[in-house]
Amino acid sequence: MLAITRGYGHHEAETALTRGRALRTAAQAPEDPSVLWALCAAHLVTSRYDASRQFSGLLRDISRRTREPVASLGAAYGEGIVLHVRGMLPQALAELERAVGMADRLADAGHELARTFQHNPRVSCCSYDTFTHWLLGNRQTAGARRRELLSITEYGSRPSDRSFALYVDGVVAAWEGDTRTALASGDEGVRVAGEHGLLHWKAMLGVVRGWGLPRAGDPDEGLALTHTSLAELGRSGTYLRHPLHLGLLGQAQVHSGRAEDARSTFRTMLAVVGQRRERVYLHPALPATPLLHELLGQGADHWLDPTGSPSP
Repeated sequence: MLAITRGYGHHEAETALTRGRALRTAAQAPEDPSVLWALCAAHLVTSRYDASRQFSGLLRDISRRTREPVASLGAAYGEGIVLHVRGMLPQALAELERAVGMADRLADAGHELARTFQHNPRVSCCSYDTFTHWLLGNRQTAGARRRELLSITEYGSRPSDRSFALYVDGVVAAWEGDTRTALASGDEGVRVAGEHGLLHWKAMLGVVRGWGLPRAGDPDEGLALTHTSLAELGRSGTYLRHPLHLGLLGQAQVHSGRAEDARSTFRTMLAVVGQRRERVYLHPALPATPLLHELLGQGADHWLDPTGSPSP
């Protein structure tokens, strides 16, 4: 429950998961794939990508030995996110498409995925699949994935799954400059997450809403909300997609006529990308990338190779 309300990055959530795994080890019980997946997620959320791969590797080993579906799904999901963040999008898409396919087949076969986890893996896998398709230019497929996410979480889903679906819809809407959709998804998501005490999801959706408010004529409220939301994410230990959120903030600051603030935001964004090797967030398709280069000029040039892709 801690992972749901406070986020997988919260230290108490990870401590509880680690303790549970240790108890199974002490009892000489086999590894529980759902616990390994949760620990993989905890390391992903806190941007410890190399450590997360240790858990996805354990899941892959279990899958090879036992063909356990949860292990297979978790291995593909964990590896897909790391490849995505590193900017290796075609390779990420292969893993994520495999994960989406497995999740769909298990759901069609009546496997109770949502009971095995504290979330619905169909939502998690489809979310990053959406982002990856969009960045690769597969906009129709990304749009279909967005609609699928909203559909499968509309009725009877867990609030955390609905929040994730609305977040993905809002982020992609912001990338596409669709203020109305970004605000609608952000508003609903903030409400759902707030009603159920999902603090980290409320904060992430607050970033989406904060992007849209300046475009709706309320820059002060929008920027204040974004800063408050980023601070809450920091408190929860949620660092996954931090450069994405900084990019949205930078866009909002530029739109609000706060170029100097945006320069500072983009410098922070570059530092985070460099420290954590989250190269995908400098992808040329993202609207923050040209703004970053416009404001920072040659100071950002070394981050991109001549093709416009993030440097390794």
